[in-house]
Amino acid sequence: MQDYQTVRWALSDLLQSSAARHQFKTTWTGGSGQLPSLLTLHDCQTQAVALINQFQQAVGTVTLDRFEQSLAVYQQQFAEEEFWTQKQYLIWFHGKDIQKAMQRQKSQYISLKYFFNWALNEIDVNQYPDLIELQNRINSLQ
Repeated sequence: MQDYQTVRWALSDLLQSSAARHQFKTTWTGGSGQLPSLLTLHDCQTQAVALINQFQQAVGTVTLDRFEQSLAVYQQQFAEEEFWTQKQYLIWFHGKDIQKAMQRQKSQYISLKYFFNWALNEIDVNQYPDLIELQNRINSLQ
């Protein structure tokens, strides 16, 4: 599981700055229904070339070297004793993947869909310090 998660995080690093995250755009005006101030072929073509160059630069960030650098960072992080003794894997490892794999192997494990529906109605987040911390971290991202 550790190696699988290491590779997933390294791939995620590539995704963060890649064209996959920054979809190729077909307009430079800020959105649908907004026309550019200059409508000549030359001006529009110049803007299109700029969009293509931005996209190519983003795609260029997906390299084997960057993947291997990230992989080494996560290998080191996940191999440290504190990672396990302080139970940091509970934050870093994708529990959804583990749970779904367990459910496929043994059907008595509850599905996430049913668990979340139950948990939303039954669990008071304010009674659990770890859930309060998670809620605060999520709120700080907004």
